[in-house]
This record gives sequence, structure tokens and C-alpha cells, in this order.
Amino acid sequence: MLSAEKIGKIGKLLNGGATAASIKKAIAEIEGELDAHRLELDEIPARRDGAALKDNAEKEIGLLRDREQVLYDSLEVGEARLSKLRERLNELTAAESKTDPIEHGKTIGESDHLAFLSPARRALAEHLMTVARADADFAKANRPAERLREQLQIATGQLAAAEADLAEIDAKHAEQIRDQAKTGGEIALTKPPQSAKAEAAIDIARRTCNAVRAALVECETEANAAAVVLRAAQSRSDALVMAVMLEEHGAALERHARACSDFVAAEADCFAIAAAMGAHGCRREAATPGSGISWLQAVYALRESFAKQRVAESTPAEVRARQAQWITALARMAVNATATANG
Repeated sequence: MLSAEKIGKIGKLLNGGATAASIKKAIAEIEGELDAHRLELDEIPARRDGAALKDNAEKEIGLLRDREQVLYDSLEVGEARLSKLRERLNELTAAESKTDPIEHGKTIGESDHLAFLSPARRALAEHLMTVARADADFAKANRPAERLREQLQIATGQLAAAEADLAEIDAKHAEQIRDQAKTGGEIALTKPPQSAKAEAAIDIARRTCNAVRAALVECETEANAAAVVLRAAQSRSDALVMAVMLEEHGAALERHARACSDFVAAEADCFAIAAAMGAHGCRREAATPGSGISWLQAVYALRESFAKQRVAESTPAEVRARQAQWITALARMAVNATATANG
């Protein structure tokens, strides 16, 4: 468990004056302690099995149950403090200058980085952060339920084993009574001494199962509520991804229009320049035979060069290749708002 001194240090880190390095160190220390708690929790089922075989089984199992609750409480408090420390670390990191990989080395903060995205991509990026938070909340809420399901399985197995032990004791007792009745001896109706221990183990196991089930219902309620929030957030992703694709298509149409305009202007220049040179060569040739030949030869070469130019139209193979790239980008947009067909 976190000591009072460590809790005080964490408070100071959260209240200012901390560096990113000191917060990272505190996070590592707390994570180490929480890992130790989880390891101890994993060992408790085996320790409970051993305690059930002792004469003071109920007391031993009660102590283990108390220790288990202390460990769960420590995990909850530790996770909460980790969350605060990570938030503080993110604030410090965002405050530090960093170079944007896209915008020509501008120094910007994380929140400012979204401003350089297109409107649809910015909306998707903000939504994906919401989904990530909802996913983290669900994972946190579902973790206790998962552990309790494991514990319930163990407790149910212990109950079944205890009931089997008692059934075996009862069967042997019944066999003893039958033999005594056949031989005419005194019938021992009193239960064997081991029956009380077996019955106590059954009672403890049954109460343990009931306690775990009750806790599981409460934890599953919290996990289900978090799952509803997560599914609701995820259900909005598709529409935002579609908005990005529509925006990209609109941008492609604009590029196409500009390219068509440039193409028409360039094509007109190609024809016009060749025609002007041809007219000039013809005038020189008419004025002085032989002086315009070089111009006319140049025009012929220009026209041959133009004829070799590729027709401005995409091929089916190019469309298919680009389609595959956009399909990949669309899938990546589920987690990355900046995904494009270019990588």
C-alpha cells in the first residue's frame, strides 16, 4: 500500500512544481507496487485452498478475504492516483514545445495540432479521443468483473470439492451403519468427526460463492454501463469516417478541376506555340527560301513530341491500385484520423 509519505509526495507532484521526469518516476514506482498487489491477489485462491484444510479454516479464510479487500482497495486508489499523475504528465508534455511533423516544423501544442487538420478530420480526431477514453473507462470498469469471474469459478470448484468430500463421508457412514445393522452391533448414528469439518468447508465455500456473486453483480453493472457508453461512442465513428472520405473526394474534385484547367491551358499553349512557330517559318521561307526550314523542322519535332504525350486519363490498373490504398486508409481511420491513401 502507498505510504503516507509517498501520498504526500504525489500530492506535491500534482499541485505544481513537478518535472516530467519526477512524475514518470512516481508513475513507475506506483505501477511496481500495483503489480505486486496483483501478484498477491493471484496467489490468494491457492492460499484459500490451503486455509480450507486447516482446523481454523473459517478464521484463516476470513483473514484472506480481508486482505483481498485491502488489496483491491489499494489497486483502486493506486489506479486513481496513476490517472491523475498521467493527466499531469500529459499537461507538462503538451506545454513543452514540439515540432509538428507536417506543418514545416512549426512549434505547436497538442491541442493546436488539431487546428491544422481539415474540419472533418478534426471532428474525427476529437471523436477518436472520446472513444479512447470510453475504452479506457470500460477496461477499468471491467477489470474487477473479470477478476471476480475467475474467483467465482475457483470458489464454485471449492464448493463442489467440499460437497464431494462430505458425500464421500456420508457414504462411508451409511456403509458403516449398514454393516453394524447386519452384524447386530451397536449402530453409530452420531456423525463422524470429519463431517463437521466438511460441513464447515461447504458453508464457507457457499458463503464465499454468494459474496463473490453479489460483488460480481455490482461490478458487472458498472462494466455494462461503461460498455454502453463505449458502444455508443463507437457507433458514431462510421459517420465521421464517411465525412472524411466525402471531404477527400471533394478535395480530389477540386484538384481535378484545377488539373483540367491547367491541362487545357497547357494544351492550348502547345498548339499555339507550334502554330506561331510554323507561321513564322513560313513567312521566312516565303521571303528568303531556305531561311525558314529550321523553324518548320522544329515545329515538326514539337508535334511529334506532343503526340507521344500520355492521354490525361487514369488506367483501370491505376484506379484499382489507388482503390486498395484508400481501402487501407479507410480501415486505419478507425484509430487514426490522419490516415490517408499516401501513408
